[in-house]
Amino acid sequence: MENNAMDILRDAGFDVEGALKRMANNQALYLRLLGRFLQEGSFAKLRDAVEAGDAHGAGECAHALKGMCSQLGMEKLSDHCAKLQYLYQGREEGDPKQVFAQADREYAHAREAVEKALA
Repeated sequence: MENNAMDILRDAGFDVEGALKRMANNQALYLRLLGRFLQEGSFAKLRDAVEAGDAHGAGECAHALKGMCSQLGMEKLSDHCAKLQYLYQGREEGDPKQVFAQADREYAHAREAVEKALA
């Protein structure tokens, strides 16, 4: 199952090799952490903060997600979270709701890939 799961994640654009390198090439650990990512609810917290207009909370959630996604090889989602973090910290100009919409689409894509890989 693990090799098929890795192929599914690669096909979805995950940096599987980079993530595995950070985890001493332990595929079982990687899959367990991906499962936790689905359950822990950080993206829902980000969504709530964005919808509430809580710039500080959204910035903190985006920062935490940026690191988590990067560690798990979800580079596109990590990049969107970094952009959100910088917008909410005032380090970049732009529309956070538009960037969040992009992050939301990428999160759905990543979530679908992880669910399929873990099935």
